[in-house]
Amino acid sequence: MPGLMALALWGTASAFLWWLHRRGTLHRDLYRDTLAVGVLTLLTVGFFWPLFFTKSWIPKGGGDLASFIYPIYVFAARWIRRGIVPLWNPHLYLGMPFAADNQSGVFYPINLLLFLLLPRLTYRAVEMLAVLHVWLAGSFTYALLRDLPAVRVRGPSRRMGRLPALLGATAYMFCDLYVIHPGNLNIIATAAWLPLALLCFRRAMAARGWAWVAWGGIVLGVAALAGHAQMFLYIVLCIILY
Repeated sequence: MPGLMALALWGTASAFLWWLHRRGTLHRDLYRDTLAVGVLTLLTVGFFWPLFFTKSWIPKGGGDLASFIYPIYVFAARWIRRGIVPLWNPHLYLGMPFAADNQSGVFYPINLLLFLLLPRLTYRAVEMLAVLHVWLAGSFTYALLRDLPAVRVRGPSRRMGRLPALLGATAYMFCDLYVIHPGNLNIIATAAWLPLALLCFRRAMAARGWAWVAWGGIVLGVAALAGHAQMFLYIVLCIILY
């Protein structure tokens, strides 16, 4: 049922965008880029089809998503909905810091939104978080690649075309990190922000003013809150090497 709903939503959104484009309300480039992101959405649903169309669950065997991520997210959600930041977890060992543990993800904006909106955090909702971040990785990569100049031997340089950007985005969102680690939500959640961080950094280097510097800092801050310090360090090193 969720898979059919996702397909129906995609079809409705595509028809609405086409209608806006025909009326002249939606610019041609934005229309085509939006459709390309729609293709990434279909690819994501297709890759996770057992999760959408059957009673399967990810990852097979449970993994960290079932034994580690889901319990701590449920603990965080219960206290956040009460308006209390959980500083301490009394249920592990003889008690241990909770909010100070980077892997708790308690201050990650997407997690906070989920904690506040859902009356009860289910395992399916946490699975959807993993799916969402695979899609975000592809969408952010598409935006980054569309911002890059195309390689041309002759003639003026233009932005990278939609098809190469779409292929590059597909390659990143389905690379081994996201395929092997759907259960390590904090890892893929942090890595998903790498392309957007690079995009903001490129824009900050090229543009005058502090707007893109500020956006780059915001993106890095969000990535840091996603809950995996080592992957965040890789993002910083990638920017430094770039």
